[in-house]
Amino acid sequence: MARTADTHSRALPFHLSDGPAWTGQRLASPVWPVEDDMPRVVVVSTSGLVRYSLSRELQPRGFVVVNVNDVGADAVHAAREADPDVVLIDAGSASASGRFLVKRFKQEPSLRRTPVLLLDDRIPTGVEARQKVLDDGADGVVARSDDFDALAATLKLHLRR
Repeated sequence: MARTADTHSRALPFHLSDGPAWTGQRLASPVWPVEDDMPRVVVVSTSGLVRYSLSRELQPRGFVVVNVNDVGADAVHAAREADPDVVLIDAGSASASGRFLVKRFKQEPSLRRTPVLLLDDRIPTGVEARQKVLDDGADGVVARSDDFDALAATLKLHLRR
């Protein structure tokens, strides 16, 4: 049975259509049809532009996107409530390092088996740097780029089912 991706009616502390934080306004985003079996991605970022862009690009590629505008304990709580198939953490979030957030997500019992990917424009190079990110619990690092097809393919590779 199809439903719509309208989180405005949910009692969650985040919305699909949160707009850029600097405007204080919510941008209209299309409401895509959502099937029960569509993968749910939680995007954690303090940047409204990042959240909006990822929602706009991933929804038509078959994902339900739940945005979290927090990077602390509230982000973990919101993700736990959303029951994601995969978590995408923006490493550029100003309030905390992405690696710290990965550790917090992996310490949460209900999210421990959920893949957590780090979205970063500074992809670690070299074996040691990549190993450090993986040792922190990340299941992978995704380059921040305009190639949303590649991002969608990477997310699909990491889905928990």
